Parts: sequence; structure tokens; C-alpha cells
Amino acid sequence: VGSMLSAGGFTDPDAQSNQANRVLIDEFGRGFVNLNLLVTAAEPVTSPTVRAVIDQLAAELRATEHVARVLSPTESADPVGSGLVSKDG
Repeated sequence: VGSMLSAGGFTDPDAQSNQANRVLIDEFGRGFVNLNLLVTAAEPVTSPTVRAVIDQLAAELRATEHVARVLSPTESADPVGSGLVSKDG
């Protein structure tokens, strides 16, 4: 049985998202891309100054063409638990 199992979740090869991903791979050599933006500061993310910078970056990214989703730690109820902020802030 183990030889018939594979890691990961189920994906429908006929789903439009998978078809689009195949086109990206065929045409550009890579599929969907997830980018992470790291913001470092001397103050914690709870600082008004740092929050303002993060909020501005998130707003600019959301206004960028072809950006589908932006996750911001300033908009999360639990930024540390969500993995968006380090434990030391």
C-alpha cells in the first residue's frame, strides 16, 4: 500500500487553477509563486511606527496588478500564532 501513496493533498488536474499552473510551468518554467516580505525593525511589530510601515507596504502590494492576496500581521488577531511575527516580536 505504501508504494501507492503520495505526500500532499488532493488536487484536481482538471481544475482551472491547475490548468493555469501547468501553462505557467510550460511557458515560464515555474508555476504559482508565493513571495514573503520580511520587515525588520528595532521596535516590535506592536509599535505604531512599525505598524504604519507594514500597513503602507500591505496597501501598496494590494494595489499592485497581479497580486492576488496579501496577509499582514497588523490585521491578524494572533500574528505570532499565525506565523506572521516571530516570538520576540
